[in-house]
Amino acid sequence: MLYKYKNNYEKIVMGYLSYFDEFKILKNLLAEIKLYNESDIYTVYLYRSNPTVDFQGVVCVQVEAEFVVIRYVSINPSYDREKIIERIMKELHELYQNRLLCTMPDYAYLMKYIEESDT
Repeated sequence: MLYKYKNNYEKIVMGYLSYFDEFKILKNLLAEIKLYNESDIYTVYLYRSNPTVDFQGVVCVQVEAEFVVIRYVSINPSYDREKIIERIMKELHELYQNRLLCTMPDYAYLMKYIEESDT
């Protein structure tokens, strides 16, 4: 289940984003978090399979009028990455069914989950 970012999730999101090399630099990480705190078009969703478990990953998106861009996906390495990504993509597709779902180039492989769910 996807949970929309709130300020009290900030440290969790920072932890997930710190898996990326560009966010190992604190200044970059703080700038990214500021983006999610201050912008209406950039948001983060945290994912967990049910309310009794810890968050298992995050997905960062840019929401525009006609499309949604997946900017980052970070999954806890202790969990089945493939299964979690599949669930995240399905939920994003349902959440933004009236918008085109697209990705940054590094995440183009995620589109297979949408194409599979449409058939």
